[in-house]
Amino acid sequence: MKDRKTTMLILVLILCISIPAALSENDNFGVDYVFEPVMINGQWMIKDTVVLEIPGEPLVPYRAAAILLPEGAELKDIKVKHGKPIVQKGFELPWGQPPCTFNDKPVIVGKTEKIYNSDSIYPHKLYEFVGIQSFRGFNILYVNL
Repeated sequence: MKDRKTTMLILVLILCISIPAALSENDNFGVDYVFEPVMINGQWMIKDTVVLEIPGEPLVPYRAAAILLPEGAELKDIKVKHGKPIVQKGFELPWGQPPCTFNDKPVIVGKTEKIYNSDSIYPHKLYEFVGIQSFRGFNILYVNL
């Protein structure tokens, strides 16, 4: 009898704790990423990133993020919060080259002067929405940061 009362008390406590979460209208959630600079083979890189290489454009690191969405969630928008940009001068950023194949002669392209001579921030967007895919009934948001 005592075990039954204890079990009922525990169930009532769990129910009381879960009611505010069930009635909450806050349907937002966030994911935090930290971008750490690291020295790799004598070059500065950003930890856990891949380099975006578009011919003629600056080589830019990005992180491919896979975010598991809550069950039944519907994506309305994506907001990216960031710190103040750090602008450094005097660095020559390398630019991308077209891929080489065994059949063709390698092609070398110069940098795109329009981008390199501009005072605007490159790339122009903070993230790229790749898509939402489903895996075993779970929706996963893919974003390049």
